Amino acid sequence: MFFSPLPNLKDFFSPLKKRIHNEKEILKPWIKEGEKAGWLSRSAWSFVLIALWKRNQVVENRKINIWIPDYFCNSSIELLRKTEQNIFFYRIKKDMEPDYSDCREMALKNPPDIFLFVHYFGKPLDSANAKQFCANYNSWLIEDAVHVLVPKGTIGKHGDFVLYSPHKIFPIPNGAILVVRKKGPGSIDIENKNFINKDKWIGILENFILSKKIKIKFNKKEVLKWYFKKIFQKLGFNRKVFLKFTDLINTKSSTNNLFDSPNVSNLSLIILKNHIKKIFLVALSRKKNNKIWNYFILNNFSTKIETSLFNNHVRNNDHNPYLSAFRFKNGLTKDIFYQLQTRNIKVSTWPDLPPEIHKQKEFHKNAWELRNSYLYLPCHQSISPNSFYKIFKKDSLTQFESNKIHIEKNKIRRSDWDELIEKTNKSNLLQSWSYGNAKKSDEGWQLDRLVFKKQNNPLAFVSVLKKKILFFKIIRINRGPLFLPYATDSDREIILKKIFKMGSFLKMSLLSIAPEISLNGKNISFLISNNFKFYKTKTWSSVNLNLDSNIEEIKSNFTSKWRNKLAVSQKNNLNIEFGSNSQLMSWMLKKYKLSMKENSFKGISVPIFKRIYNEMNDNSSLIFFRVTEDGIPVSGLCIACHGQSSTYLIGWTGKRGRDVKANHFQLWNVICELKKIGIKSIDLGGIDEDLTPGITEFKLGIGGDQYSLVGEGWKWN
Repeated sequence: MFFSPLPNLKDFFSPLKKRIHNEKEILKPWIKEGEKAGWLSRSAWSFVLIALWKRNQVVENRKINIWIPDYFCNSSIELLRKTEQNIFFYRIKKDMEPDYSDCREMALKNPPDIFLFVHYFGKPLDSANAKQFCANYNSWLIEDAVHVLVPKGTIGKHGDFVLYSPHKIFPIPNGAILVVRKKGPGSIDIENKNFINKDKWIGILENFILSKKIKIKFNKKEVLKWYFKKIFQKLGFNRKVFLKFTDLINTKSSTNNLFDSPNVSNLSLIILKNHIKKIFLVALSRKKNNKIWNYFILNNFSTKIETSLFNNHVRNNDHNPYLSAFRFKNGLTKDIFYQLQTRNIKVSTWPDLPPEIHKQKEFHKNAWELRNSYLYLPCHQSISPNSFYKIFKKDSLTQFESNKIHIEKNKIRRSDWDELIEKTNKSNLLQSWSYGNAKKSDEGWQLDRLVFKKQNNPLAFVSVLKKKILFFKIIRINRGPLFLPYATDSDREIILKKIFKMGSFLKMSLLSIAPEISLNGKNISFLISNNFKFYKTKTWSSVNLNLDSNIEEIKSNFTSKWRNKLAVSQKNNLNIEFGSNSQLMSWMLKKYKLSMKENSFKGISVPIFKRIYNEMNDNSSLIFFRVTEDGIPVSGLCIACHGQSSTYLIGWTGKRGRDVKANHFQLWNVICELKKIGIKSIDLGGIDEDLTPGITEFKLGIGGDQYSLVGEGWKWN
């Protein structure tokens, strides 16, 4: 495990390529319509460039006032200091937001010309307030998003300038992005040649370097050093360095006399091009690793963390984290820092506060406390979940506890299986009797149905599919086992461990399993501690809508955009029919095949679908819905009912259907009809913000519970 991400094998061969990249094309994930952007090596050069632009715009012969938060990295403003402008440090609150009451008092004497606002560690803070503050003083607003993966939500929405540092997120030697916007408080004229011409940027900086006699490192030499360092790290060489906590809190101003060239390296852009198509997976990896660290810290230091802040952090961690950040109680941080190091965990502190802050510790109390109470752990995408194996102790459940739960194999009747499905809080189609029979009949799998019992009371059940290839047995479990509501956490762990024993190298069997357990730090950590090998970064995610509430309450939870489109659809001449007859099934299947062909996706196979249809009974049925306009079909879908739950299985909508908002009309009627027949919930059948953002937005719009499962993996030992 390293502090920063490692290149993959393809990246190491990148130097063999010629310069064939398009800088503007690589910028696309970071810029929006109407914005201009360019590449530099480090964001420190962006600060200099903005300061020089602003100084040239100020008519009076004076130094400009640049406001920096007091909780900031001194090394990042060393170059900015060389512009010889006025730098003021404004105070931040404990939540890392600017203290605007203090800022307004500061502005009475030294109003800002440039105001730096920071989104710390990738978390979106309230930049709208910063924009309003800057508008009051005719100040330019810089949104510092160097810890941010890509703009999301309000990040990058309010500044005159937005700074990103891909070199902090991706395995590249350097690379920073400066975005210029016209919608900030300064109403920047982005067509001005100074802002639009990237060569002009470098020219301004080169003149600055010459005038200030700044010594620049040889760029190619630095890139080569980075390249070979990463090769050694990739080969497994991990130099152990025992850091001293006191050394990391430097009270002296830096004496750095050498700086990176302002030009981004060619290697950085070539490698980055390899990664920008995987940004969604990068974000998902970081979020998963952050969940693991959250569980680890809570499990090991529960009495030493700031619990209220930690709980708030866990609830609001939808952002893409730069580092996993943890705040500890006063006076304990140093000791925990050393404890983590002794366990070979890469731990860091941040930032190297400016000397001005050190000299006025009491005045800048919040910044000083934040600096001395937070520790940071790496959560980057090069860390696979399996990398955490050594830091989690394997659970030691006694044989006696395990023997309390026994397994019944293939002794259950369909009616009893359906009854178990009915009793689960939330079932899924893949563990239904009809789906298991379909896989057995049409794909040649052997099928075992297991029920786990304690004192003859069922706790869980699962369909197990098996195939033999030569002398090796492949065992597959998809979205199982399903647990009954009264199964305890201990019961669940014992049952999963019993299932894991199916995969055994000695028995020549390989278990491939996607457990039906939630994606959270505890569950990931449990799987890791049991030597579970994850083989996919992306996990199953969907939206589940509870139908227990009255229909108007369900409707009130739709987003306003969704309700408006539903209202539009209800004014159109749309009608809906539904049923389970073979005519509707044949029509739906024809449209489903067409949709798969036109949209190049792979869904449930047609033979399996037909077999499930033929296996229907009162407790497991398929219901088809078809929307027509003036008698012509424009949309349709199939809902699979299993116990008290249901799942959106397949669907189709034509161009006309999209025009008249038939999807909204259809889903609303589906919800109403499912309630009438006593169905308690509907799962909308999967979401993927990366591949199908439009469909994801549509499904999220109904206000259901978004969930993600822990993922898929192998077990063989």
